[in-house]
Amino acid sequence: MGLAKSWLEEPVSWDESEWFRHGWSGQSAALSFFRDMDSELLAVLGVVIIEGEHPGSSYYAVELRKDVATANVAAEREALPFRFRSGVDLI
Repeated sequence: MGLAKSWLEEPVSWDESEWFRHGWSGQSAALSFFRDMDSELLAVLGVVIIEGEHPGSSYYAVELRKDVATANVAAEREALPFRFRSGVDLI
């Protein structure tokens, strides 16, 4: 157990990020989270999953196409355990 504990206490080596599990970034985590939701629920929330804007594009993301307040009303109405926040609020 001592070896594992000492390894966990070491700083992260970002040079080895190719070995990180897919979904370690916030963008990837959001994509994974919303990808598992029902498409009708995504439409109610105003969430759109983008996986390449056009052929050959590497852009992938989850975009909220409604304003945050409207999306949160929908999330509350659907009894979802999360709410949206503006990026400005995160600074």
